[in-house]
Amino acid sequence: MGIPNNNLARTRAVLQALKAAVAAIQWTPTDGDAEAAFAKVEIYDLRDVYTALKELIAAQSRVALLVFDSASFETFHEGRDERARQVRKVYVVVADRNWGDRRKAWLGDATNPGAYELADLVVEQLRGPLADVDQVYLRPTGIEPMMITGQERQNQVGRATVLVPIDVVGGEILSALGGRTY
Repeated sequence: MGIPNNNLARTRAVLQALKAAVAAIQWTPTDGDAEAAFAKVEIYDLRDVYTALKELIAAQSRVALLVFDSASFETFHEGRDERARQVRKVYVVVADRNWGDRRKAWLGDATNPGAYELADLVVEQLRGPLADVDQVYLRPTGIEPMMITGQERQNQVGRATVLVPIDVVGGEILSALGGRTY
């Protein structure tokens, strides 16, 4: 049975599928109908996170930013073959705003989900297989408040921001090592 070809998903395809999955997340107010949890979902480079926060977050109440951090490989041997499974680290930065009460920006109320509820929705709904990308699944690894300090905090009045790190696991490279020992 030979070694199958490399079946790694391309990072662009993974990020686009992840963006679609985040954009599909719904939130339901206490006395209302389900609606999109996020007014805006965008992919940003790690170096541009603060720029994104200033641009998008200033304009929208509920936003999600997808930030690709890194990719690594989990490797293991199977007989004379080596299998390397790719693990990408992506941060979903979720933010909510309540001009009148910053606490509600974190905790929400009947008409506004709050950053922690948005993060919980991301964790609940971004688990398991990633739609439209073969052999890739999502594994959220936590929820972390994002503390903005200094002048940037002054510019984010009423804003609460939370990081949801997600491992995007899948796609493999199989290598035949032959008769060699490593």
